[in-house]
Amino acid sequence: MFTRYRLTLVTLLGAVLLIAGCADLDIENLNAPDAERAITDASDLQSVLAGGYTSWWNGSYSNTPQSVPQPHLDGWADAMTTTNAFRGFWNVAVDEPRAEFPNTLSFGDLSIVSNPWSNLNAAISSANDVIFQIEFNDFAVVIDGTDETQESLAAAYFLRGLAYGHLANYFNQAFIVGADFGEEEIAALEFSDYEAVLAQARADIGQARAIAEVNAFTMENYLPFSVPVTNGRLVEMANSFEARFIVSNPRTPAENDAINWSEVRNLAANGIQESVVMQLDGSSWFNNYQYISGLFWYWRVDNRIINMMDDTYPVKYPANRAGEALAPAVSDDQRLCPGTTEDLTFFQGDGLEEARELGCYFAYETDQSFFREDRGPTLQSNYFYARDFVDQQWNQTPFAAGPGPIFLLDENILMEAEAAARTGDVPAAVGLVNSGSRVTIGGLEPLDEGASQAEVLNAIYYERDIELYRTGMGLPYYDLRRRGQLQAGTPLHLPVPATELQTIGEALYTFGGVGNAGQPGTASGDNAWCDQGGLSCDGPFTAPLNSGLVLQDAARLGPNPSRISTMPIR
Repeated sequence: MFTRYRLTLVTLLGAVLLIAGCADLDIENLNAPDAERAITDASDLQSVLAGGYTSWWNGSYSNTPQSVPQPHLDGWADAMTTTNAFRGFWNVAVDEPRAEFPNTLSFGDLSIVSNPWSNLNAAISSANDVIFQIEFNDFAVVIDGTDETQESLAAAYFLRGLAYGHLANYFNQAFIVGADFGEEEIAALEFSDYEAVLAQARADIGQARAIAEVNAFTMENYLPFSVPVTNGRLVEMANSFEARFIVSNPRTPAENDAINWSEVRNLAANGIQESVVMQLDGSSWFNNYQYISGLFWYWRVDNRIINMMDDTYPVKYPANRAGEALAPAVSDDQRLCPGTTEDLTFFQGDGLEEARELGCYFAYETDQSFFREDRGPTLQSNYFYARDFVDQQWNQTPFAAGPGPIFLLDENILMEAEAAARTGDVPAAVGLVNSGSRVTIGGLEPLDEGASQAEVLNAIYYERDIELYRTGMGLPYYDLRRRGQLQAGTPLHLPVPATELQTIGEALYTFGGVGNAGQPGTASGDNAWCDQGGLSCDGPFTAPLNSGLVLQDAARLGPNPSRISTMPIR
């Protein structure tokens, strides 16, 4: 019991600043100060809070190179594809049929689960330290003569709500720790299921909202928001993030149907009025998954996404076209770039200049040399993601800097539209969809005013996959999960990391594996997206011949090949 107390206290209550380079290590920091000694003045408290927001970022969008779970969730959602085995991108995220997640002490890429687990719990620890000082020690946060106590308290509750929200969406269970927990409460901690963790996230976000509604302030020094977060903006963000966590949490269609959609509609209607964007500097702040997406051969766009825009395009490469690349897809959706064969330099991909000129997102590329056919030719793709913010982060200067959207206004509009449709107000849903990205960006025909609920929902799911791509954490995965459309054997959530389970004396467990399809925590595949409309997840498929281009070809590297040295391949 003493061992359990010490680990949990350090992980959940004792962390003040989590060092990003050690984020994947479950090592007790015996030098970590407790809250009583760490917070002696207002600047100390704000430093703890800033460190907590850094931990939250590292557990979701990540400053830690390659230690992010987003590509794995996108792989499970058939939104991203690769045959690179680094960090489990191939064998865990995209290989088919789905394998059981190797939640073992010997698994070399356990950071897939240990990184978000440790960072999000560290964020909760920091938030608890701040809440404890203000609410239980009557600590006043006065900076240069200005009382910032309520601003700090709102920021702490919002941080804790964000962390619990991600834990609820990622994992099947987590600890819930109060700011006033002492040794006895910590020692007696037990896991709470994802629904209880979501309830805690909502309570914390609600508390932040309540404080912001009656106190004027501008929340600064925590995250590099491109727009200042006034108390009014925090209220809007609280509403939108709460709605997102609710919509992202169901593991089954039945749970999705059980959502209080009227509540979601109200939250979204009072949510953000402009996108939540981070102004990344490429040094202290960057979005690992977004900026590496600019490396056109690293994480390709899965054909499921391209097939949505052109339903004649095969959902698995190469669809009986041995020895030749697929012709470009064709669509009325302006976000799909027309195909081109123009050769560019520095791994920019054949379609990047066209993407820049037209503002399209999904660019065509003939080079398949990055893919290893022995790991599955059906995993190959001719498309990479070339949206403007990805292009700026990867190809512009400074490297990895630029706008990094994490919550688009269109996501908020689509949540409100879905909630309207699910509560029977289909005409309102049609109006919302037609006011958003489908028409204004995609250039598609507006939905007919007499569209059915099913037609509206399908249009919403389409927009969520296309317009929200690589913005919100795990959105394609959460959407297929709640609709019951994940491939057979795909995990429905992450397990608590093996390192944590071992330390607290709990048995190791895991999810996933086609042999476990339909078991608790593992998708049955009965309604898998690729087994619908005459398609089959099982093929048949024919292996292509790669283009023969060599990744290390100096003519393709351009003037600054050093960037790719940080992009491991194995």
